[in-house]
Amino acid sequence: MVIAWSCCVATAVIAFAWYDVRSGSVQAAPTIIPYTTRIITRSEEGTSSERAVVAMFVHPRCPCSRASLTEFANLARNLSHQAEFRQIQFRIIFFKPASQSLAWVRRDNLVERASALASAQKNISVSIDENGTEATRFNAETSGFVVAYDAHGRLLFSGGITESRGHEGANAGEATLENALKQVNNTSAIPVQAAYAPVFGCAIHSNPTNAVSATE
Repeated sequence: MVIAWSCCVATAVIAFAWYDVRSGSVQAAPTIIPYTTRIITRSEEGTSSERAVVAMFVHPRCPCSRASLTEFANLARNLSHQAEFRQIQFRIIFFKPASQSLAWVRRDNLVERASALASAQKNISVSIDENGTEATRFNAETSGFVVAYDAHGRLLFSGGITESRGHEGANAGEATLENALKQVNNTSAIPVQAAYAPVFGCAIHSNPTNAVSATE
């Protein structure tokens, strides 16, 4: 029985560890900002407002996304201290099912946490994505998915900015995103291929077991 119990414990530990580092579903983000999006301001000619944008899509009931929000705030704060990046728009976009109220979105306090970040850092704004319309436009399938576009609306980065599910701290995704922004700023040239990093979080449209069901 001791051996059997030990095997069960070991299996559970391995399963949790594997879940922790298993990335979510990711599709390529549009290479150009969709004209129909409302996360940035566009001129009448259909060009961007000459400001780069970094946007994160979040499921409001995903516990993994607390770490993603922390890293997003760290990124915004670090870049805002550098004059060449002070004009970047940072957007946190929360999924809201059409069948649910704003009270459902705010139930787990992620929106309040993001709003507090926005109050402390003026380069961050928070919005609600009714029925995941914006998430669909940007192929955001996993909570914590980040897209970065330059001032001309060209994709620089897509993916996650945490090391694993729910883990805060320095990580390759965040460094990759920051380097992509710096590269374009220093050379004014768009990379041949946008940078990518795996994203760790709950599914946005179809909740996995680690997110509260959208029907609750």
